Amino acid sequence: MSENVPEALVVQILLLLPHRTLVRLCSVSKAWNSLITSHSFISSHLQRSLSNPTPHSLLFIRYSIYTTNKPLWHYAFWSSTDPFPFNRFLKLEPPYQIPHRCSFCFVQSLHGIFCLVEKSLGFDAIDNDITLWNPSIWRYIRLKVPSVKHDALGFGFDSKNNDFKVIIRSFNPDEVKLYSLNEGTWKVLDVSYLQGLGLLKFSNTRCFLNGSVHWITYKANTCPNKNILMFNVEEERFKNMELPPELVKAKLSNLHVSVIEGYLTVLKYHDIHDWDDECDIWMMKEYGVTESWTKNVTIKFPKGVSQLFGPSTSAKVLLLLQENAAERKDGDFISLDSFNQIQEMMEVGIQGYKISAWDYRQSLVLLDKEKQVK
Repeated sequence: MSENVPEALVVQILLLLPHRTLVRLCSVSKAWNSLITSHSFISSHLQRSLSNPTPHSLLFIRYSIYTTNKPLWHYAFWSSTDPFPFNRFLKLEPPYQIPHRCSFCFVQSLHGIFCLVEKSLGFDAIDNDITLWNPSIWRYIRLKVPSVKHDALGFGFDSKNNDFKVIIRSFNPDEVKLYSLNEGTWKVLDVSYLQGLGLLKFSNTRCFLNGSVHWITYKANTCPNKNILMFNVEEERFKNMELPPELVKAKLSNLHVSVIEGYLTVLKYHDIHDWDDECDIWMMKEYGVTESWTKNVTIKFPKGVSQLFGPSTSAKVLLLLQENAAERKDGDFISLDSFNQIQEMMEVGIQGYKISAWDYRQSLVLLDKEKQVK
């Protein structure tokens, strides 16, 4: 680092650079490497990125068939400012190899970090290690957890402390565990609030909004028997939120919680096993106010739709068309603008048995970490 340039000025200049350039600059000198990989610089770079609105982007992950026990993934980026179609799918290597008859499940994407969980296949499946992964800089941390079934799993960002946290809820044993990336440790939380709610069944979807992880929960022999359970990652406490009466009677498997246009959203599928059907989009227009739940629109799926993606900062909804997913045929995307009408159709030549879309913001998070097991 030049002695003629104040370090504070160097830091301000470096904070303006994109993450890939900064990664390359780490090899310029030990001083620059120490600066760029410091926790304070990474946090400042992330905060600057979050404070500057950027075009909304999605990262599409395509899961392909296994060869020699190795999953084949491909990826593509799409930005709200880009015209369709987006770039072709490129090969993406998983962070590490997992045992045979296991697969990665994507839990959540926040600020460039994916939370993944290893899932065993079969009737007696259990959840294994959890991984925090930044694919853009190829850093990951593998979190060792007990080999038990996670009845609920969540991933959130504590903006006050610039900390990423993972929460696990299990019934056998009955406990809640929280992992802090800053502290690098797990801790057990008080479960008395959850025990007071009784035995809950959690939805297999979750979302992160306003500092809290959200799940839809079901409890038998109560009325109403479905609610939204929230976990505030900064305060590290749970809280309940009511659903509109029209959603309480729906099957838990037909309800998906999400974030669309910045609103807490529940997707109510009329029949989860019949994708040639409809989906009601419910939005909470004023966060935390039960009376503000509004049925925004009902989407009638075109024939062959197999998945629906709702970008959290855009009114644009993407529907994946796949005529016969079992045969792994190619698929197309349909874009709906503001839920009203089909705007565009694009051919993407998708082959594989699953594809997912995630909000994505490239960052330096985990650059100060080695590939490691915690």
